[in-house]
Amino acid sequence: MLLFFVNVDKFACCTLGSSIEIGCDFGILVDSVDAKTTLGIDKSEESIQIAKERYPDQRFLLKDVFEDDLLEIFNPKESSANSSLVVSIDINGNRELPAVLNCIQVVLNAWSPRLILVKSRALHAKMTASLHSDEHKTDVTP
Repeated sequence: MLLFFVNVDKFACCTLGSSIEIGCDFGILVDSVDAKTTLGIDKSEESIQIAKERYPDQRFLLKDVFEDDLLEIFNPKESSANSSLVVSIDINGNRELPAVLNCIQVVLNAWSPRLILVKSRALHAKMTASLHSDEHKTDVTP
């Protein structure tokens, strides 16, 4: 399942599940998630340092999901919480759509999460346009 979002204040995943945020920046969402295990990943050394200082009880890794092996970061076969893994992707809200789609595919290939949350203006615009086009209109009245 794929869901896109613009702003999230509190996000409850599942107290038995895992939550990973790709592009965690300063770690605000990672600290707000109600999950058994949480992990923040970012490729900015400065962002990871700030996140670790602000939220010392959380786990943050300096990684690039396009360059590093995601299975080395989190191996679903070694986690009891894999069946309810939720991945949030926030690789810069104005990132070009191909990079966002590539990140989604990388996550799906490595982890097969239960849910992916994506913060992307480009993806939101594409999906909104698709929903409003005549080709995709359907009658959903009960």
